[in-house]
Amino acid sequence: MSKKLCAILFAPVFLFVSVQNASAMDGAELVSKLDSTAPNFNTDGCKSARDTMAQYNGHVEERILEGALMWVAFGGIFALPAVLSQGGQEARVANYLMENLQTECGRQALFPVYLEAANKGEAPAQAWIAQSYESGKGAARDPAQAISWYQKAVDQNFPNAMVNLGNMYFNGEDVASDPAHAIALWQNAADTGNPTAKANLGEAYFEGKGVQQDTAKAISLWREAAKTLDPTAQAYLGKAALEGRGIQQNSGEALKDFRTASWNGSGLAQFELGTMYETGNAVPRGDADAYRWYKIAEQNGFAQAASKRQELAAKLSSDQIQKQDAAAVVCVKSHFMNCP
Repeated sequence: MSKKLCAILFAPVFLFVSVQNASAMDGAELVSKLDSTAPNFNTDGCKSARDTMAQYNGHVEERILEGALMWVAFGGIFALPAVLSQGGQEARVANYLMENLQTECGRQALFPVYLEAANKGEAPAQAWIAQSYESGKGAARDPAQAISWYQKAVDQNFPNAMVNLGNMYFNGEDVASDPAHAIALWQNAADTGNPTAKANLGEAYFEGKGVQQDTAKAISLWREAAKTLDPTAQAYLGKAALEGRGIQQNSGEALKDFRTASWNGSGLAQFELGTMYETGNAVPRGDADAYRWYKIAEQNGFAQAASKRQELAAKLSSDQIQKQDAAAVVCVKSHFMNCP
């Protein structure tokens, strides 16, 4: 699939940031519920975003709530049919405004809106609150609260909460490691068709962690998830092709998978692109190109990229660094749709 086509398909989907709890409110009511003590609340950008939202009289359709959280928080593609269905034009406008509101005012400003919905029992909002507590973005980091809120959403069979709670147990992050419990959560989510759960299960089978190693099953799960353009599955398929594990070694195919996954937001794929440029594997070797992709991956939260970027910085001129830093910022701000 071409980069241009990917950009067209995902332009509306990337707008799904925080609409799932605005279904019963118009713009003015939503703005009135924002946390005015949030750090960015009185910045010019936030004021403009608030003014624009306050003038919006439409409501976000209830039916797209799950899709909204599914794409942004967990990389799912199920939001796409919703946004293209009846009422999709209003949904696109609302999602754009909510994206802009969160970007300019910060996640913390929207926290009370989500919390109100979460307390009313809305599973997507409960998962959003859990993610805020887990990451420390939007609320003080509190793993116990994160687990509690994820579990509330899991109890309502919300697959994306199953995925994130499974991640915590699988990696032993802020909770005792329990790969078997993680696998069970992911399997339940995968049974609903959740592509991220399939991608995670694929990794478990590929590495033999929590389950008996089965590379063929891993590849099969990743291919299923990749059909819905899941970036994690695409990145893992790229790694398998690069290493020749489970499928035939093919650097060219790995490059294609990494590029597609990078445009879809995979930090792993962005890091691997940096490595391919640094080593000249299937692409012309270029330290500047490698630096840029490491920078993009780093800004996207892929921690391993920072040290690699710093190593390459010593080989580049200040002008080269400035140019590649600027290109990386453009790439990230465009939701990876405008990347060299």
